[in-house]
Amino acid sequence: MSTARRSSAKFLSSGGRGGIEVGVTREQSDSDASTSADESQVVAKKRRTSSTARSKTAPKARKKLTDISRIMHMPMDVLFEIFKCVGPRDLIHLSRTSKTLRKTLMSKQTISIWKSALAMRDSPDCPDIYSYPRWADLLFGESFCQCCSAKGVQRADFGLGKRICSRCKKEALFPASKLKDRVDALVLDLIPHAIVGASSKKYYWIGDIQGMSKQLKGYQADVSLDKPGAKKALNDFITSRLVLVAQTTIAARNCKEWIVTHAETAKSEKLERKATRYQDILQRLIALGYDERDMVGLGSLSGWNTMRKAVEQYVCERRASRIGRERLLLDNSRKTVVTNVYKEFKASVVPATWAHHPADEVALRFDCFSALINDPSDLPLDVQRCRDVLKDLPGELDALNEEKTAVLLSLLVHSSEEARASVQRDAGAALDLATSIFACCGRHCRGIFVGWQYAICHRCPVSSHELRSETLISRIPDFRFASRASQAVQSLTSLLELDAWSTAVGDLDREDARFVCLACPCDIFIGIRGRKALSWRHCVTHAEESKHAQWQLLTPLEATEVKAREVSVRHHCTDDQEYRWSCNHCPRYLDNLKPRLFVNQHLQTEHGCSQPVEGKDFFYDRRYSKTLFDTVNFGEQVPVASGKIATRTAGGKGSIYHCMTCISLSGSSRAFELKGVISHIQAKHRVKTPKINQDFIGS
Repeated sequence: MSTARRSSAKFLSSGGRGGIEVGVTREQSDSDASTSADESQVVAKKRRTSSTARSKTAPKARKKLTDISRIMHMPMDVLFEIFKCVGPRDLIHLSRTSKTLRKTLMSKQTISIWKSALAMRDSPDCPDIYSYPRWADLLFGESFCQCCSAKGVQRADFGLGKRICSRCKKEALFPASKLKDRVDALVLDLIPHAIVGASSKKYYWIGDIQGMSKQLKGYQADVSLDKPGAKKALNDFITSRLVLVAQTTIAARNCKEWIVTHAETAKSEKLERKATRYQDILQRLIALGYDERDMVGLGSLSGWNTMRKAVEQYVCERRASRIGRERLLLDNSRKTVVTNVYKEFKASVVPATWAHHPADEVALRFDCFSALINDPSDLPLDVQRCRDVLKDLPGELDALNEEKTAVLLSLLVHSSEEARASVQRDAGAALDLATSIFACCGRHCRGIFVGWQYAICHRCPVSSHELRSETLISRIPDFRFASRASQAVQSLTSLLELDAWSTAVGDLDREDARFVCLACPCDIFIGIRGRKALSWRHCVTHAEESKHAQWQLLTPLEATEVKAREVSVRHHCTDDQEYRWSCNHCPRYLDNLKPRLFVNQHLQTEHGCSQPVEGKDFFYDRRYSKTLFDTVNFGEQVPVASGKIATRTAGGKGSIYHCMTCISLSGSSRAFELKGVISHIQAKHRVKTPKINQDFIGS
């Protein structure tokens, strides 16, 4: 007797990965047949433990358990009305709570409930090939893989009617091109397929292939045995399967657009919930006295009592950061006002005293100004209020310069017994001595200060990092006594038959003697083999920079010859050409110092000074040490052929020329041809028309 097989939207697959029922989820397949279990057994009893075991661990608070079986004692119409207010995912969860609830929600009487739940989420219509619970599970079910239970599978594959992870798809999905020779084409036509990626290739699930092959062979076996109705049963089965595949394909196509819309809706709902929760947290914090400006970046959290401590800590940190930023902006605006007023003050005093005024970053720390900047109020600084404190500024300036002088005197006293005695006799005269030489130990400072006036006016260069951190800015430079330079002056005055402890800086400048250091090796410079002829200022710099010094005084005749040659190499840069001069009659060059010639022209045209006098009409800014002129060698003249200059020829042909600027700056005696030296001077030293014996020399 042949058994007619019922056409159904479900077919069983045996063997292979994922041999599951197409229309049944992994949760539904466990207990549909058995519904007689008692609901009271939903919560399993705890295993009794011995008293010894209980005493080993601290007692834990037991979680309150609720017997949900009592819900089934409610009238069914009331229960159904409650279910109609529940979403599809919640209905799925309820159906897995107990066997009684599962049996109720899976009955035909609850179809309207499932329809209502799906309609609440604007879900696509349920195809005939799926039951409503199954369709709801595909759309809103848990994000677990039906094969390996992997988490994070957000979207179901509506072509296959399954929720499958990527790893399982790679293992159990095969393209039609690989199945042509191994699987009957009719089998592939009777099972649903998936479209993976952007291609139009069809992919088939191995479990579906195996299950369909088994069913089709059963029908074909009945036909081969000539069982009555076997052919009709086979044809009906094939027809029903073709219809199912077509409906599955249509349903999958219709769901694609819904998936995108649903994802956008879910995202917007999540953002809305987050915004609502954020506003709730905001109102709670405002009620506690916090500022809304400190809550920027606060995420949407749940459980106010749980998170309150962390949120308040976060808000307090943000508040401190905000107050710090606002205070920094306020302080910077106040500093700008103070700096402008300080500039106005300097413009009102005698220009020659500018060098005795500290830099802006130091002046901002004066008591009269810092009180305005650090005012605890949040009001901007009024310009007139800042001008009112200028009456206290001269006292602050005098105090600062007195502190600097005291530091220099202290260094002088501790330098030697002779210096101590000179300070005790007359402190002012002791600072004026040529032996009173100082230096700054600042990281960006170089050189020494010949004369205490230059030390008093010295400003340490300040980096941008130090400007941001005021603690790194020193009120008084880190002075030190230049002992080697001072000892060199003592030696020089001894050669000049002068008293080192009564000779001032101006006395040595008027002597204008020349010395050589016998400890230095001889070299050849501009045709002279010998050592550098140094002024006394060159000597103290040389002594401070080197660890050797053995001085010899040149005779007046020798010094005159050296000075004549110095003039010939002093063309490239002098103090007069430096941007360190200013007019003493107006504040025009307060922040824009100019060369001496430029200032003299200004005095003649603006102030009518036909013959300006240095120190009276114009001055050199003492914030900058004077530039030492170029030196020349003292010794014997060497023949060109045997000198260093003659050894560097340009190809060995024609006359050889040398750049005077390179010789004076670095001692380089590079040899050029005539065209080469002219091109070199024009390109490197920016001299348009180089002249022989002025810009270059021949040999």
